[in-house]
Amino acid sequence: MYNKRHVLSRSLDSLKNEAAEKMNKKRDEIREWIKLIRDEKTPYKFKWAVSTTRDANVNSTGAALAILKYFKLWDEFINEDIMRQGREWMESIHRGNSVFEDPAFFSRKPDGWDEKGLKWPPTSGHREVLNRGGLFLYKHYGGEMDFEEPPIPPEWPTLETIGTSLDWIKETNNASWTAKVILSLIRWYRKGKTDDDMLLKCLRYVYEIQDPKTGMWHNDSIEASFKYLVELFFRYPLPFNYANEMLTWHMDKVYSPGYEPNGTNPCQEIDFWYNVGMIVKEEEYDYPTEDIIKTALWRIIHIIDYYSAPDGGLKAALEGCETTWMDWDISPRINQGGTVGTSGYGIAIIECADLAGLHDKVSWNLQWVKPKAQDEGDLIPLSALEELVKAKLSDVVNA
Repeated sequence: MYNKRHVLSRSLDSLKNEAAEKMNKKRDEIREWIKLIRDEKTPYKFKWAVSTTRDANVNSTGAALAILKYFKLWDEFINEDIMRQGREWMESIHRGNSVFEDPAFFSRKPDGWDEKGLKWPPTSGHREVLNRGGLFLYKHYGGEMDFEEPPIPPEWPTLETIGTSLDWIKETNNASWTAKVILSLIRWYRKGKTDDDMLLKCLRYVYEIQDPKTGMWHNDSIEASFKYLVELFFRYPLPFNYANEMLTWHMDKVYSPGYEPNGTNPCQEIDFWYNVGMIVKEEEYDYPTEDIIKTALWRIIHIIDYYSAPDGGLKAALEGCETTWMDWDISPRINQGGTVGTSGYGIAIIECADLAGLHDKVSWNLQWVKPKAQDEGDLIPLSALEELVKAKLSDVVNA
């Protein structure tokens, strides 16, 4: 494990060269690993890993297709016939209203599901993620069906129950769900379906619970802070407070003993570098930029060194691949690569490489698209939304 002094004392060029060399070698290894997780009987499907507890499915396949995009391997594995078969598969499990039911998930309830207080068949966040995974895969297989927006989970506030939104947000205390509910409030407001009252109340709450010392939310949670940034502050032109505090916190955190005592995980690494990258690109800060870039290069080197499995994939944990996904069992915990580890760490590496400017040195796809809202005929334009927040929430907005 490197320490801060060791990393920052190295030259920028030496770190760039080592990171680029490891990335290019890893791309060759991933090419061979993808062949191992492709389903032999249905080559338009991919498994979670070489050894799994569930069949190849929509979400493992979606992750594999993303990997092919990240590593610029798409044309080596996907042709028109594969895409046609993939579309037909997705249409066969589409139940209308952008709802998909893959037997790999619904034919067997995971052990311990009831003990976690979860409904079966799944609803709420589980169902939403599965449906969005279905839309993602159908799109990547060239589907042109005019799917509707996936339905809001029945437990979440709706347009008819909009008055419960703030109480629901406070009760659930879940950053991801909070952000998604506010996304719905923004969409409804911009389309003229509701006034700004509840939207402003919920946004005020999010501003008020941000820690001014660290810039973080939910007791300095990397993942929770990421949810607010990716869904709200960097998707919409909402004023953002405490950018320098958040960036400084991340740079201190990554070198602290508590960041990676038993290994990090792909989601944490994605969220960490998204938070850092978006602040560097979109906000004002005082932290030395070269130190940020050196740290990003070090993480590329570290992840590839520590999380590469013998089969060539990337594993989600030091001891082996991921065992669960969204509360479903997917693979045994053995020393093998997995689609969660490979796609997740792949995104994190791309974020770091993009930040460090490795575009001319590596054969990966570094054109990582960050979600940005657009003016698309809504009654309320984005500029008006920004001015509304600045005017009505001036007491909690520092920008």
